[in-house]
Amino acid sequence: SDIRFDYPIVVGEPRVIQVVADVASVSVSSCATSLENNGAAQRWVKHASARISRELPDQLTQHAAATPGAADAEFDDESLTSFWQTWGSEGRPFDWSIGTCRSADGRLHADVELSKPSAVALLDAAIHLARLLDSANPRLMIPAAVASVRFDAELVDPRGRVEVQRVGGNDDELTVDIAVTGPDGATCIDVRGLRYAAVDTSASRTDDPSTMV
Repeated sequence: SDIRFDYPIVVGEPRVIQVVADVASVSVSSCATSLENNGAAQRWVKHASARISRELPDQLTQHAAATPGAADAEFDDESLTSFWQTWGSEGRPFDWSIGTCRSADGRLHADVELSKPSAVALLDAAIHLARLLDSANPRLMIPAAVASVRFDAELVDPRGRVEVQRVGGNDDELTVDIAVTGPDGATCIDVRGLRYAAVDTSASRTDDPSTMV
């Protein structure tokens, strides 16, 4: 909980990623490994931090906020890839695909197939899929904040089900709750208050990345 995204990781040069965790918190930082920095003091940039909590989350609300004017829709793996390419993002960091995927009344349900059991890959799929709840918005929107992320049951099967509920948003942002379950129905990942923010695609590569969202 108390998750903060402080600064984006800009993939423009090789960087060393540092993850520091203890019983109460976790943080992610990085520093450049370019030749210009050899022999110089390392400048670490903190990208994200969070508090580690063992409190159980409240039940999801039963009332989803439907996107105004949105129609019921079905998606397949090809259309998902096409949407993200149109928005300006290509490729997937993990090997997964979707089977059935439907959205209606501010909710989305999808079945996900993985190459091997991985809660992280399933979370990546869920974050890609949740954006489809505002698929008519042509702007590139990326995760900018999240209230909490909880990993529960261990994923032992290379498949899972993603349930997404839209809880707010406008032309510039989308906020959702996500529940990811295994084949037995047990919740393995619970995400609350994930907010996607529109990226300012007019910003140049030399601009401060934190000003793009």
